[in-house]
Amino acid sequence: MCVRMGEAHGAWEPDEELLSQTVEVLRASQSHSNETQCAVQEALRRYNQDPEFNRYLLYVLVSQADSEEVAAIAGLLLKNNIRLMFHVMPADIVEDVKSACLQSIGVSSKLLRATNGVIITTIASLQGISSWPGLMESLCEAIDTDDADLVLGAFSVLEKVCEDSSQDLVKTMPHDLVETILPKLMAFVGHGEPTVRMYALSCLCPFVSEQDINDPDRPEQFLQPLLDGLYSLTEDPDEDVRRNVVKALVLVYEHHPELTADNLENLIQFMVAMTADASADVQQEACEFWIAADGDENVAHGLEPHLPELVPILVQHTRYTDHDIVLLGGDDDSHVPDHPKDIRPHIVRGRAGVEDDDDDDD
Repeated sequence: MCVRMGEAHGAWEPDEELLSQTVEVLRASQSHSNETQCAVQEALRRYNQDPEFNRYLLYVLVSQADSEEVAAIAGLLLKNNIRLMFHVMPADIVEDVKSACLQSIGVSSKLLRATNGVIITTIASLQGISSWPGLMESLCEAIDTDDADLVLGAFSVLEKVCEDSSQDLVKTMPHDLVETILPKLMAFVGHGEPTVRMYALSCLCPFVSEQDINDPDRPEQFLQPLLDGLYSLTEDPDEDVRRNVVKALVLVYEHHPELTADNLENLIQFMVAMTADASADVQQEACEFWIAADGDENVAHGLEPHLPELVPILVQHTRYTDHDIVLLGGDDDSHVPDHPKDIRPHIVRGRAGVEDDDDDDD
């Protein structure tokens, strides 16, 4: 695939004919025709032989030269190429992708914000945070703006970076992390927008277990302010916020039990209530507390008065698989012939003929 470049050292400009061909192939990838899909895959195989094709995918993504769906497909293909060919992809192309996607995390389209974000986190994971100087600073600046789309886009990237690279962040920038980044994230725990509260908590959770930044003699640096923020959100109306509150409290209890000792009775009462929460996700997180507390005599003593309330909740919400039911001696229908619908194969069809190469929840 031959590409005409712009002026030396100037901004890259696509060849209009090749750009048109790229968009046509991306549009065709949405077809349900097997014949068309075969042609699309063959075209992509040929195009991917030239690294410059990634510039065309990037251009379609960030310029939104066509529909939102086509731009998202371009981004998905670009992400897959990065994962598969990162170590042989020319450095200037990688840098262009990093710059363009970081500038586009605040687009109005939620789908394209997510697409740009997953490309950024993919590169950060492969390259390492220390090889992308300024990334965390740029994201922290973005969440301080008044642009709601930019705030949400930046937080979605921060959440994934903190989840995937917390140890890397602790090792490479411990001072900035403790003095600047974590306090900034903490400030958003009480934000008026539930999605922002959820993102802030999700960003903070991975650092609870990082011993290198959690000095037991100085809990006021991070853990105590976090704990105070969590206690203020125990009755939050948003289920995603409650789920993250429960998750964070379990982590604090597991890794720093001394900080929850004085408030253990209230913590137990809260976990009993969350075990009966209307949200199954919140219930599941609350059950992690009972697993973590196994063998803790203090919890056992404090829980005793609540057992008449907790046990029926656990029994009511217990879910059994077919295998569990058979093992328990119930509903063994092995002697009953299968119905045609029981043995009919289930075919899963990929969207737009473009298969994601990993299991990320993008």
